Amino acid sequence: MVIELVEILYTNVAIMDICRDNDWTFITVFNASASLSNHLPSVWKEVESLLPLVKKECTRQQLLADSTYRIRRSYRWIRDIEYKKHKIHWVECVQQMIHKDTGKVNENTFVFLTTLDVKHNNIDKILMAGRARWCIEEHFNISTSSITILRKTGAERFIISSTEQISIFRQAQ
Repeated sequence: MVIELVEILYTNVAIMDICRDNDWTFITVFNASASLSNHLPSVWKEVESLLPLVKKECTRQQLLADSTYRIRRSYRWIRDIEYKKHKIHWVECVQQMIHKDTGKVNENTFVFLTTLDVKHNNIDKILMAGRARWCIEEHFNISTSSITILRKTGAERFIISSTEQISIFRQAQ
């Protein structure tokens, strides 16, 4: 299975078509400065209208801990949003990290669009895959305009990179 980890700047119908035509899935990552309403307004409008109707079967709570923090994650998702002949799923995770000694709370919200089949038993894996893309962006500062073409055993792979070369958009047949 190929899963494309794509930042919001590259989420468009052309990329979705390429993923569908190659039987790939994708996870689109929204960073703090990118709003779904700015990039895919019709999707965001549908998400806003459906959020009050999210049922319990489309939510999940997760409690974790490490040596320093208690971690509470609240997930919710909306499946089968129609976007220009594509069915995509909206996923949100609100993560609270509570310091065990000080009680200080740090809260983050992560939002993704995906074509992966979102369920209770895989929502945490989708979150971790999407966050891996976000973490790469945080640690590398490479030009958003870089495009690299790799040639390997006669196949061309077109890699478009915003901050790190991880998103393969097309493989010639």
